[in-house]
Amino acid sequence: MMIAMLPKCRMLPKPRIAVLLMLATLSGGCAQALCDLRTDKDPYDPEGDRRQCERQVEQYIETQAAEKQKRQDAEQQALLDEALAGRRVR
Repeated sequence: MMIAMLPKCRMLPKPRIAVLLMLATLSGGCAQALCDLRTDKDPYDPEGDRRQCERQVEQYIETQAAEKQKRQDAEQQALLDEALAGRRVR
């Protein structure tokens, strides 16, 4: 009943599609789903094009995760250093 209320995909405004794509990147197997949605596919080598797209998406996701982890580690180290410095003063 709820599904009938959703607009058809071709009727979705572009910002909503972007949000859907971002949500898809958070779930597993998202590279294949994102690459299937592309419209700029190579008609002469669709399989090779799909594999290349999936590699690029997976690499981007891994890079973003590594950068996030690096930021979290730096924040945690800063908090730890601050806590240790405050402890030495007492």
